[in-house]
Amino acid sequence: MEAMIEYNRPLPQGVTQEAMAAELQKLRQTEIPADVKKRHLAKKADLLYEYDTLYSLLSDIAHVSPMGLSHYIRQDPESKKYRFNSTGSLLSPEYAMA
Repeated sequence: MEAMIEYNRPLPQGVTQEAMAAELQKLRQTEIPADVKKRHLAKKADLLYEYDTLYSLLSDIAHVSPMGLSHYIRQDPESKKYRFNSTGSLLSPEYAMA
């Protein structure tokens, strides 16, 4: 919500800037215990398998190793310049869209 306001993104239909700011203010005043973890919430929602699966897949992307980086860049054989490889994701489009 903060990014939508900060970057002046279009708001969902029927949502006003004022309503968004009021909701943000309420969230800022809510005290969330420090020991609440996303994994714990996923378990309570009976979504632990889904959480663990996605966490594992996305961790490989977010915390890429030097060897893993090779999935995301490629060197042009002629110019020797490096470019992002848009097809280098560890997730196939079919899996990501399922």
